[in-house]
Amino acid sequence: MEPQRGDESPHAPAPTLWPVGFAVGIACIFVGLIVGPVVAGVGVVLTAIFGLLWVRDATSGFREAPGAEEPIPAAPAIPAQRGRPAMPEPGEGELVRFPRSKFLEFSTLGIGAAIGGVVTVPALGFTILPPFVKQGHPEIDVGAIDDFPENKFVITTFLLKPEDGEVSRRTAYIRNNGLLDGKPSFTILSNRCAHLGCPVQVNGLPLDDQKSTEKGVDRIPTGRPAGARARSLRVPDQGRAPPARQDVLGLRRRRHRRGGEDPQVRARRSGPARRRARGVALPAPAPTLMARRRPGRREQLIKMMLYPLDWLEERSGLVGGVRYFLFRKVPGDISWGHTLGSAALTAFIVQTVTGVVLAFYYKPDPNSAYESIRYITDDLTLGWLLRGMHRWGASVFIILLFLHMGRVFLYGAYKYPRELNWIVGVLILVLGMMEGFFGYLLPWDQTAYWATVVGVNLQATGPFVGPFLGDILRGGSEIGPDTLARFYSLHMLVLPGAIAGLILLHLYLVVRLGVTSPPWSPNAAGKARPGPPPPPRSGLVEPKPRGARLR
Repeated sequence: MEPQRGDESPHAPAPTLWPVGFAVGIACIFVGLIVGPVVAGVGVVLTAIFGLLWVRDATSGFREAPGAEEPIPAAPAIPAQRGRPAMPEPGEGELVRFPRSKFLEFSTLGIGAAIGGVVTVPALGFTILPPFVKQGHPEIDVGAIDDFPENKFVITTFLLKPEDGEVSRRTAYIRNNGLLDGKPSFTILSNRCAHLGCPVQVNGLPLDDQKSTEKGVDRIPTGRPAGARARSLRVPDQGRAPPARQDVLGLRRRRHRRGGEDPQVRARRSGPARRRARGVALPAPAPTLMARRRPGRREQLIKMMLYPLDWLEERSGLVGGVRYFLFRKVPGDISWGHTLGSAALTAFIVQTVTGVVLAFYYKPDPNSAYESIRYITDDLTLGWLLRGMHRWGASVFIILLFLHMGRVFLYGAYKYPRELNWIVGVLILVLGMMEGFFGYLLPWDQTAYWATVVGVNLQATGPFVGPFLGDILRGGSEIGPDTLARFYSLHMLVLPGAIAGLILLHLYLVVRLGVTSPPWSPNAAGKARPGPPPPPRSGLVEPKPRGARLR
């Protein structure tokens, strides 16, 4: 039987970290099924250790041997309406049985783990598995052996994946070392440096019709010919006559006000009083009341415009919440420094709107990405302004985030009880910088390509998870079409949604906890407040058994 607990006893069972370790072991097993057997083995060990410790703590109350202590007198009976059902004590020769709550707990955890594995493993496999399988490249013919003289490096360019086009072109330095044990020996140095024969041009990857081959050497133009670009001639339709002018709604202006006195309404007279105990005399009948004025067109228009807001407020309360957020009380000694957070929010909204419009015309394909960027900049109406706002707005957003965090740090607004809000702000900054990194590759020019190569290689040099992270970011062993599609999806879908969710949580915490006064204010964060401290909240601060009520 479960030991009886009073209202003042601590919550049982006591919180432990064994379930967390058990969940980490299960996650390692799922990841190990994709990455390798070593990670899966570590997950099995963690699951076994933490699972045994968890079961030991959960069943400790049922495995205690009876001691030689004096018997404790039986507690008074608890009425049925206040008690709770308990399992009968086992008789002689009967095994100790577990309560139904434990069975349901373990069953729920097991079923939840199975469902989580069924849902998670395919998604993780679809995302992580492709970079680790089929990484071998076919043999590439770079020329005859006679083309490479002995003891001399020869610069050779080749297409790593011909189906991907010029983006897969690589440069290699090949030296013929002669015969080694009767077989030809070569030293091949491959590189990704832009200063050692990179074919990617400043104005984007060359198209097939811009390349010319002369004596086996690729001649690639480095720019476009000067001169004005031909544009299509737009002529308005001269054969269509302009439409005739018409009155609005087909009605003429007319007066609705008429002369005369206001109509009178006869007041309702009181009837005979009923007999009551200790009744009072009714007053005299009221005089004739004047009729209510008929609302004018302006009042009707305002009422019609406010009807959707009233309908929404009556059913959701959102209008009142927005009104409270905009017109809530703040300290009287705040300054312009407190507006840096709102400025960063405005910059994020601008980035979202301009990014959505740019996505209408951008094509995340290696053969069309740069051409779509050129079309937006040169041919689209005000496209240069839209792209400029999105390009420079990213830097403005990051700068405002740094200034806002600096103001919060200097004002001490990260102290109790605003620690969680500070952590959320740090996560927003990290995701914002990741958003800029993943969006830098989308123009698909030389600067974007090689900057992404440097950034991904830096991540790949990290310990333990660095090589795996590099392969996941590239979508394989080299940067290509899969990398562009992956960066586009992260930049356009995943990261903006995560940042928007964190911003909503950040604003909720700001409204709930209030705005911090400057350090020179008597109400600054961290200073003692006059009077007794507020009583602590129940729950985690004041543990109590399940079902107990404060009296």
